[in-house]
Amino acid sequence: MTALELRPTTPVAPRKSATPAPGLDEVHLWQCASASAALDFSYLRSILSADERDRAMRLRFAETRDDFIRWRGWLRIVLSGYVGCEPRSVRFVYGPNGKPALHDSGVAGNLRFNLSHTDGFAICAVTRDREVGVDVERTHPASVEEVAADPHFSEDDRAALQLLSGIMRGDAIAQYWALYAAYAKVGGGNIGDPAPALNVASLCGSQPRMVGTTWVQTLGLPHGYVGALATEAGEQPPFTVYRF
Repeated sequence: MTALELRPTTPVAPRKSATPAPGLDEVHLWQCASASAALDFSYLRSILSADERDRAMRLRFAETRDDFIRWRGWLRIVLSGYVGCEPRSVRFVYGPNGKPALHDSGVAGNLRFNLSHTDGFAICAVTRDREVGVDVERTHPASVEEVAADPHFSEDDRAALQLLSGIMRGDAIAQYWALYAAYAKVGGGNIGDPAPALNVASLCGSQPRMVGTTWVQTLGLPHGYVGALATEAGEQPPFTVYRF
């Protein structure tokens, strides 16, 4: 894994052809914390498409609306570097479950990406020629009752989780959901599908594992967050981290 620090100005300028496409079986993993990144909110809102602005306005809560504007604008900035256009010119198409993909042909045609954000922190994964899913979750303490009431956990998972302290249990539950969500997004983004056969104890290490035909692995993130990456079958994916 390689990590690079990118420090944009305010507002972020278009980065035409600034980012080489990932190599075969490689993943570019972009990370951004809104509190430390120089992201101008007015600029981010100005580069959204008309349908994106309409979607934002339909969101009921101001915090949710602002998050959508902030991270969709940031996504456009990230992807514009691969496509070689201004961020406002990036065009999306959407799958049956709403998962976005790049409309552009050429270099962008074989790029795949996925975005996840929570509580001021976002991750965007970019790769080529195979589907990718990524997820980030905020950790919090969890009770034994929460574990017992959740139908997604196996009996082995419940037994293992109940032995942990509240804080460690919360971390493990958040990691489970990150793994599950990243895995589900590879299949098109329907988080409502039945949970796959993920095992918290075996998958919460740092090494990628195969679940069916999908690589899944945990990600090392700042304190208070956990994350996961999933890609379609192929070679085990090395990744480069870009901190924005």
